Amino acid sequence: TYTEDSMRFTLQAKALPLTEVVNKLAIAPAQKELQTYRGKGTVDFNLLFASKASSNKTNIVCGFSVHHGFLQEPLKNTRISDISLQGNYSSNGNPKDDKLILKNLKFRTLAGPFSGNLTVSNFLNPRIYGQAKGGLELNALHQLFKNDFIERIQGHAQLNTEFDVQVEKNVHVNKMNGNLRLDGVEFKAQNDHRVFNNIRGNFILHGSTLGIEAATLAVNQSDLQLDGRMENIYDFFANKGPLKVDCAINSQKIAVEDLGKTSKEEKRDNKGKQFVLPKNIEGVIHLQAKCITYDNHRFENLNSPVTISASRLNFSSIAVRNGGADVFGNLNIQEDAPEHLIISAKVQSKNITFNPLFKEWNNFDQSVITSKQIEGNAEAEVDFYAPFDLIGGIDLHQMKVLAHLKVVNGSLHQVQAIEEIAASLKTNAGNLFIGKKNIETLQKNLKNISFSTLENTFLIEHGVLTIPSMRIESSAMNLDLSGSHTFEQMIDYRIKFDFRELLGEDRDAEFGTILDDGTGLKIYLRMVGHIDNPRITWDKSQKKQDIKEQISQEKENMVAMLKSEWGLFKKDSTVKEYQTPKETKETVKVQFNNPSANKEKPDLEKPAQKEGKMKSKLNQWKNEQQQNQVSVVVKKG
Repeated sequence: TYTEDSMRFTLQAKALPLTEVVNKLAIAPAQKELQTYRGKGTVDFNLLFASKASSNKTNIVCGFSVHHGFLQEPLKNTRISDISLQGNYSSNGNPKDDKLILKNLKFRTLAGPFSGNLTVSNFLNPRIYGQAKGGLELNALHQLFKNDFIERIQGHAQLNTEFDVQVEKNVHVNKMNGNLRLDGVEFKAQNDHRVFNNIRGNFILHGSTLGIEAATLAVNQSDLQLDGRMENIYDFFANKGPLKVDCAINSQKIAVEDLGKTSKEEKRDNKGKQFVLPKNIEGVIHLQAKCITYDNHRFENLNSPVTISASRLNFSSIAVRNGGADVFGNLNIQEDAPEHLIISAKVQSKNITFNPLFKEWNNFDQSVITSKQIEGNAEAEVDFYAPFDLIGGIDLHQMKVLAHLKVVNGSLHQVQAIEEIAASLKTNAGNLFIGKKNIETLQKNLKNISFSTLENTFLIEHGVLTIPSMRIESSAMNLDLSGSHTFEQMIDYRIKFDFRELLGEDRDAEFGTILDDGTGLKIYLRMVGHIDNPRITWDKSQKKQDIKEQISQEKENMVAMLKSEWGLFKKDSTVKEYQTPKETKETVKVQFNNPSANKEKPDLEKPAQKEGKMKSKLNQWKNEQQQNQVSVVVKKG
């Protein structure tokens, strides 16, 4: 009916073909999708439209139902059968009062039967509530209701839930309880290199808490098993608060590159960077992984609680095996800028084996000593700090490492830098003074060096490895070594050893036989320049420094003698009692053209220990004081 002030009409139909109704009423994208389906079933339709100009209102009431519906996608043969529902839509022109009711919604997929009821009211800020129970074939739903986020999804889901949510700016959950079971689900999002497959598990929703039971999934080459719970999930999805987690994750293998949305190559090509550590997740994850791989590195048997906070991961008690060594300690990772991490750790290991460790870390990006040239076992305590970029890796010049290392039963084979020490002595003066055969013997010994124990604390800072002075007692020779080594392979080594270390069984130099009576001449060498072509020179500055230290030590000895022999400075706790040195002073004598040297080598006996001049004079003064009863006063300094 129609008047000047109003209009009213009704439309009724029975047993309309389901596919024809969908095609006529659906919007263009949905119509295009559904035209590819073969289907059958009928639709009953009842529409009332009424409008009154004087009241500026329009009322629409629509009832509809589907009977014996069936849809099949021809390419994958995805089927939805036994479709039936009763529905009602009403509107009075005010979207706040609009309402859609779907009652007795039923259908069947390969996942089994499904039924539910759904009500949507207030189309401006929709309130959605209802119940759902049954099986869902996710690929079939995806074919019907495609979206821009999902590239593909398949698998089965079993659902039993009741819900009541309000959608405004954010989603407000009035009620949400139920169970969801996933089985054999595969999922891939658009513009994401990851493929999530073999997703299985039980998910229990109670209020804003999601419980997870025996959930498993694989991401490319990685696998995860998850148990635990997540709280505050609705505020999290509404960006109103953090997601709180308390979970346990177990894995046979985790490839770190599988966890990021974009691959390393895509990150390199993409100028825009994004944060990779979550800012709005907090809690604890108990992590156990049999194997973790990253950039050709392999970490085994990792076990640690992981505390998650804003852009931070803290492994408070980590245990892991790498390069054949068991490592224990703590590790902290913080993202201070997009894709830029600050890594700090304090770890230790008692069973390091050099050969597999050097192989694992590609000889630590240096060629001076390779995995084929080093053997031995070690203990280490390491404090580590370094910035890390997901594309560029560790910033070596900002890295700081303090490492205390103790090596046992070590050996070095054919290390060119060490062999250069003997080569540097092959001069005319060296042959004359040391002996050509001694130099050749030393050079041969330096090709294969073994040592029982070596211990020192090393510092890496600003791209430089600093080696404090340390004593190396090896099969080739005993020496003191200190210096620095940059990541650009520039070295500055200082080497000190006793001259008699150069004297082997053959003590014949060009001008006579070398006799060693145990006195001490020190050799000071300095190795400077690029490791592939270093310069070896006499280290005069180190020799001067040693002399200064010897003079300082003599001063301390003199004061200690006064305290021990005269009883002075007894109240000064900084002055120690004098201890007679056990070692004898050493000298080297070179005997020229001694005929008897060719017949019989003299016995080299150590001279008897004698009192030093200072101590002899003090003893003389002390005896005179006792005889003459003279009082002597000496002030320190």
